[in-house]
Amino acid sequence: MIEQVAQYIPTEPQTILDIGTGEGTPLYQLMQARPAHHDTYLGFDISKAGVQLATQLDPNLFFVWLIYGNCRLRMLA
Repeated sequence: MIEQVAQYIPTEPQTILDIGTGEGTPLYQLMQARPAHHDTYLGFDISKAGVQLATQLDPNLFFVWLIYGNCRLRMLA
């Protein structure tokens, strides 16, 4: 399915955002499907464990753990 999604993304470099990335597998697979496009990949999730796993996939992926509390969303990179 990721390869099918990749077909619809323009060929020039893109910033690709994954909200609710979990352990980051779909974002990593999309990066693998577009190796020559020089895209920027960002994954956000509220699961600290998921983001910790995701950061081990590839150093070219950037993941952020979001902490929600007191009706404010804070980002920790």
